Amino acid sequence: MLINLSTETSLSEFMAAVKAKSSKWLKENGQSTLFDGWCTGYYACTVSPSMVRKTITYIESQAEHHRITLFNNEIKMMCQSMGLSFHSEDLR
Repeated sequence: MLINLSTETSLSEFMAAVKAKSSKWLKENGQSTLFDGWCTGYYACTVSPSMVRKTITYIESQAEHHRITLFNNEIKMMCQSMGLSFHSEDLR
């Protein structure tokens, strides 16, 4: 998700609203029967203005990318390439 967050908007309040509304939608939608709720945290970073277009292109390409590379496999490969450990049970 790429957002242009106002300096007057709290990131934590924004994320709480996104997680609450999307959680409700996912549970009511019925298509995500395994969804049990979001984790307690979140990750956010900044993107410089010069990288906004490249970031949008990256986000737009994710559906195609994940048709080719499964998310769990990608996470494992990324962790291994960076020498990080991961817990397989977290990838369920």
